[in-house]
Amino acid sequence: MIIRLLGITGKENHIINVFMHVPSSKMDKKDIVKVENMYLNDKLVRNISLIAPNLTINIIDDYNVKEKKQVELPEKLTGIIKCPNLKCITNDQQETIQSLLYLKNKLTIEYQCGYCDKVLNQNTLIEILN
Repeated sequence: MIIRLLGITGKENHIINVFMHVPSSKMDKKDIVKVENMYLNDKLVRNISLIAPNLTINIIDDYNVKEKKQVELPEKLTGIIKCPNLKCITNDQQETIQSLLYLKNKLTIEYQCGYCDKVLNQNTLIEILN
């Protein structure tokens, strides 16, 4: 899912390494996706945080870790994810209102529409992002 969100198709000539079930002192096991010569913008980091909120991004330069970023779930998503409720005012063809979702539950990764109160769980968010 992470590779798909990054838009990697295999045609970009990036060197990609994927490691699964790597022993970890903090989490028992972890997965690692290493992509050479790819820089993540804020939009990509935000989208990744919705499906992997415990993710750490390591910026490596010349074989040294230059920076570690722990992703965080955004408190508010404006105009990013369309509300799936067809009756929501943000889906009205006559209106030009951007979607507005508020983080409702950090543990279960749920967002709630600021207009119709529809709750989107993590699975719904993943479907919309794909």
